[in-house]
Amino acid sequence: MNPINIFRENPVVFFSTVRDGVPKVRPLTINFIEDGDIYFSTLKDKELYEDLLVNPHVEFTAIADDLVTARVSGIVEFVDNPDLIQKALESNLILQHFVKDSGSDNYVVFYVSEGELDIFQMDRLDPDIRRIYFH
Repeated sequence: MNPINIFRENPVVFFSTVRDGVPKVRPLTINFIEDGDIYFSTLKDKELYEDLLVNPHVEFTAIADDLVTARVSGIVEFVDNPDLIQKALESNLILQHFVKDSGSDNYVVFYVSEGELDIFQMDRLDPDIRRIYFH
């Protein structure tokens, strides 16, 4: 399976940041995938954004129905391209409501720019892990 397809078919991921030295995991929906980059968004008044500013190292995981698991670890980069920001907003119906109330200046889009991707079968005692490094 193409690793990116795992995320296309399972767009809600478990997204981990660190706050005060403690892991914080939350469900987060992928906005879109383009040229192999996976884009997310949040609001600047949310703890997620604060966590990313303090420590941009993150990890997120998706699990397919057949228990193939994809895990990305890397460093977040914020997007300043207006077209990508608009595309992310159009794809996120939940945040559209909040942006309407709080304004687009409160909206931020990001992706993981460098790191590694692990693919493995979760139901095996000795999973064969495939690791892909990216920039």
